[in-house]
Amino acid sequence: MPDTAGKEAAEGTLFHDVVEICLITGCDPAGFEIGAKYQINGHVVVYSQDMVKHIAKGVATLEAILAEYPDAKLYVERRVDISPWTGEPGGMGTSDICIVSVAARKIIVFDWKYGLIAVSPIENDQETLYGLGCWQSIAGEMFGWNAADIEVELIIWQPRVPGGGGRWPTTMEALLVEGEKIVE
Repeated sequence: MPDTAGKEAAEGTLFHDVVEICLITGCDPAGFEIGAKYQINGHVVVYSQDMVKHIAKGVATLEAILAEYPDAKLYVERRVDISPWTGEPGGMGTSDICIVSVAARKIIVFDWKYGLIAVSPIENDQETLYGLGCWQSIAGEMFGWNAADIEVELIIWQPRVPGGGGRWPTTMEALLVEGEKIVE
């Protein structure tokens, strides 16, 4: 099917691309040329000072989370297997950020949203699937597939929308129950 995504989706793509580069290389988002124009899915997107501000604040938030968990492993833009819950053979999603601390028995799934429509992480099927996908593809094996006593925090970082985004603290066991609802 043709890609009919609008300019907002193209802005989100640029935002995600710069965030990924900054997290993997440690570079400063202010180091990218302000005012540079990018052609994304048929739309011209400008890298703005506003984007720099939002990326820097989000990266600082992630750095603070990582500082709380010295053993944590950070996974950026990782393809995760969601097929057990979608029923689609080979069904995959891309988790923006998955942080796993075995010592703290904690999984954090962090999703960047640059759009202008408020999205909550609470009982959000997409976020639940990212959490389940992180479990299936990354964390489950690290925890010996024992979901007991694992805290999960699903975070949506949505800097341009007052009241958008937020945190949903839950458990891996509860997330697996949510996954059963998605299967139904």
